[in-house]
Amino acid sequence: MPAPKPSIIDTRRHQMFPTLVLAEIERLRRFGVLRSYGPGEALVKVGEVGAGLTIILAGEVQVTQHDQSGRRELIVTHGAGAFMGELAQLSGRPALVDAYAQGPVDALIIAPERLCWIAFGHYEADECGAMNDWLAIAPQATVAHGRTGCYVSLNDMADRSPRILADGETIDLGKGRRVRYLDTPHIPHGWDAGVLYEEASGTLLCGDLFTQTGDRASLTESDIVGPAIAAEDMFRFSSLNPGMGKTIRQLAKLEPRTLALMHGPSFTGDGSGALNALADDYDRRVREAMTQ
Repeated sequence: MPAPKPSIIDTRRHQMFPTLVLAEIERLRRFGVLRSYGPGEALVKVGEVGAGLTIILAGEVQVTQHDQSGRRELIVTHGAGAFMGELAQLSGRPALVDAYAQGPVDALIIAPERLCWIAFGHYEADECGAMNDWLAIAPQATVAHGRTGCYVSLNDMADRSPRILADGETIDLGKGRRVRYLDTPHIPHGWDAGVLYEEASGTLLCGDLFTQTGDRASLTESDIVGPAIAAEDMFRFSSLNPGMGKTIRQLAKLEPRTLALMHGPSFTGDGSGALNALADDYDRRVREAMTQ
């Protein structure tokens, strides 16, 4: 008799229920408030709207749902570093599950009302399809993007007027954190594309650059160029143009310590080397395309 197939929760648990490392939690602390829960106390109940994104700092939280007979079924037990409520806060709808503390629990609560800025790589459904939902639940938030994206799309589509960012303009996030906007038209495709560089941590938010496929860890120090080349071979999603290599090499001059990929892991290591290698590959592709 064949063994039963494992459920999707078993095979993709690390993707469905990711955890944050200590350094990531520390970066988020200033955005939230600390709260403690006693044993058996509810962090959220079915039918109630949660307080916001909840990051477990210490202790365990059981998340359960009720079956057709009313019995409680365990979905997952969250420990330190786990988070929940990120989707419910976007919809603003009541919770569909219960979450109870199993002993003393310390948590960091980040309410959506604290959100100040909404940014993305370019105007596309998978990047900003929820833009107006975020604007609705975060009344103080402002969409920020480059001139092309604002003039062509966002002035019409955003429920509140966006802030138009010039190439190289910075936004002060407070407490020593600043993000710099950099125009990268058609890199790798959208003509309104741009990236953000957080100056204090040396983190480049890469958007669609280095897109990868497959089931990968969220953090890596391994090669990200080879998988990106393989994905481009598969999908051909880039708008090849003679300026690609030059634009990407300008990003390499930032010497980023972390490359935060939208479609892949966050890479820590020689960011300049990875960007220059990706630029070389795009130059090769452009040369080959022009000789066909």
